[in-house]
Amino acid sequence: MSIGVRAGVVPGVRCGVAVGVLSDAIVPPSSGTVIPGVTRDSASGKYFPATAAEWTLLMAAAGLATGNPTVAWTLQDASGNPTDFMGGSVVLGVNAAPTYQSPVPGYSRFGIRFVDGTASQRMFNNSAAPNPALTSTLVFAVVQFPSSAPAAARGIITKTATTPRVALNTTGKLQLVDGGTSDLVNSILGATRPIMFLTQLTALASKVFTDQEKFSGTFGVPAAGAFIGFAGTAPAVAADTAFLYAAEFSGTAAELSDAQVKTLLQTLGWTIGWT
Repeated sequence: MSIGVRAGVVPGVRCGVAVGVLSDAIVPPSSGTVIPGVTRDSASGKYFPATAAEWTLLMAAAGLATGNPTVAWTLQDASGNPTDFMGGSVVLGVNAAPTYQSPVPGYSRFGIRFVDGTASQRMFNNSAAPNPALTSTLVFAVVQFPSSAPAAARGIITKTATTPRVALNTTGKLQLVDGGTSDLVNSILGATRPIMFLTQLTALASKVFTDQEKFSGTFGVPAAGAFIGFAGTAPAVAADTAFLYAAEFSGTAAELSDAQVKTLLQTLGWTIGWT
């Protein structure tokens, strides 16, 4: 409960209007503003919207009128195939028995955990997911990464059976494989991090964003067909990772600018160091 009147002079100048749910000119969403009605992890303080209505509240708090994800999965399942809570039509088929409800340090929620080097250990849908050859796509995932690099490239996110994809390379960096193959700058090892993976058809752009960096790769036209895959899809070998959450925006809702991606990540509770 707030008591009394906020008094005194705030150093510096703050410009603009606070936008969204419980916006505050002194405490912006990225600094921990509580967004009523949106699921928040009690240990990490990060937001994990669990319904379409919660995503609407989250996007309003971010001041983004760009649209909700098309599909999303909480990945808190105890068994079986994770169901899309945005519409229910995109079920992730699970292969090769990952571990459900695996604890993740620093979080009260769980992850679905995969074992390094396990062939075809994955979650994927190739029947009802957005078709990346026909619509722009922006995949969001929260992933716990291993403390050491794998012996060979491992799958993280794939939008077709082959490319475009994001992998974990042998130096502990994310690797963007699309019209070309390029490594991101920073090691992603030893932490739980967000990934935003954008394939924008209208601008012919292929980008990866984390809390550490933003990265542009070489665009390539995706293969046609409904598809989304996590972990050991392509390359067809899993990394030592745990997936805590995933969602996918499509169409114009996916076509966010770099600044809008940053705002969305900050509103979800992440500290972003890039501009």
